[in-house]
Amino acid sequence: MNLGLDFTGGMVTEVKVDKQLTNHDLLDVLQPKLGESTSVTRSGEDGRWVIRYSAPEEGQTLPSVADVLKPISHQVDVVSNSIVGAQVGQDLF
Repeated sequence: MNLGLDFTGGMVTEVKVDKQLTNHDLLDVLQPKLGESTSVTRSGEDGRWVIRYSAPEEGQTLPSVADVLKPISHQVDVVSNSIVGAQVGQDLF
């Protein structure tokens, strides 16, 4: 049995945007504001994305994902936003 870290924890935000943007388009505007560890994954339906990024350090504030995305999408709907702790996964063989 191998134990592995699946996700180190942080913030997970699901958004719906009005344009057909690529993950590179989103990362280009998100990473400078939310950090280099930010990742973006398509969430099935067109225009819907899951964004994972580090939680702010104590005393630090981050801009809202909707505000960061406004320059590239006129309509940004935050579907969900949550704080996630680290998870340990098992690889069974």
